[in-house]
Amino acid sequence: MTWLWTLPALALIGLVWWLYRSPPADLLASHPRPAASYPEALDRFQAVAQADREAGPVLDVCHSKLMVHDRRTEHAIVLMHGFTNCPEQFRQLGERFFQQGYNVLIPRLPYHGYVDQMTDDMQQLTTADLEVYADTAIDVARGLGRRVSVLGLSGGGVLAAWLAQNRADVDYAMPLAASFGVSFLPAWLTPPLVYLLLALPDRFMWWDPRTKADNPHSVYFAYARYPRHALLRFFQIGMRVRHEARRAAPKGQVLVLTNGAEPAVNNPLIYQLTRAWRHHAPDRVHSYEFERELHLPHDLICPGTPGLNTDLVYDRLVEQVQKLHIAS
Repeated sequence: MTWLWTLPALALIGLVWWLYRSPPADLLASHPRPAASYPEALDRFQAVAQADREAGPVLDVCHSKLMVHDRRTEHAIVLMHGFTNCPEQFRQLGERFFQQGYNVLIPRLPYHGYVDQMTDDMQQLTTADLEVYADTAIDVARGLGRRVSVLGLSGGGVLAAWLAQNRADVDYAMPLAASFGVSFLPAWLTPPLVYLLLALPDRFMWWDPRTKADNPHSVYFAYARYPRHALLRFFQIGMRVRHEARRAAPKGQVLVLTNGAEPAVNNPLIYQLTRAWRHHAPDRVHSYEFERELHLPHDLICPGTPGLNTDLVYDRLVEQVQKLHIAS
């Protein structure tokens, strides 16, 4: 009777092998259209802001944010917020970088930050939406600074990694706690599970199934629930990045940032990507991990997150980013 178990096991192994070597065919390549000047960058941002206003009732704090010094600076930094959050998540850290002389852009992810916290619109999110969002942010930033950095958290971290792999005009990419998969699943199981769940009907999930809309760990401008397929879009892009990283180096300098006490995302997948990048470009791929003993939550950026010492995290992040800039 052993053969009855052997055949399904071989089929599963074959499926995983195929998925790892065949990234989703519908994912787009990057299409850069960088702003050529500071005035053009401001015009491009006004178009982003207008799109925000037309997207629907967005919370005041959740509109895309721009902090500028009225000129093109040496460094511009793009801060990409996490899935179901909004630009307010990064405002205080953005102000830190602004005070250090950076021009700062914090763009709003599509369908995020609505006044209606129970909106169904996020079910419309596609991989194309996310890649256009990432490209547009860098296009604006190219006119804001002579050198451009992107730092993204969680889902934003996946997009920062995608940009590192695809855009040569991103000088520094810094994925932070990038959401390539969930912590409780083995890395090898992520690709087949992504496709299985995408084949099933979409449904909304609560971040905390016990407290639901009254989640005490959720700030007022972040959604307490999410559509499963929208989360899987980030995993799909992450699969593409990991596939490409096995074949080619990132375009610029990379600083991979991880949380040693990570409770949510899959750190082994992040480590795999880091090793793949280092194989091709050991001198351009750096890493930094917040110590496990700090017991940091997954969202180690958002003010108001219970148990989070934002001053410590922000100081460390600014220090690591500036060290990278000085070293290169």
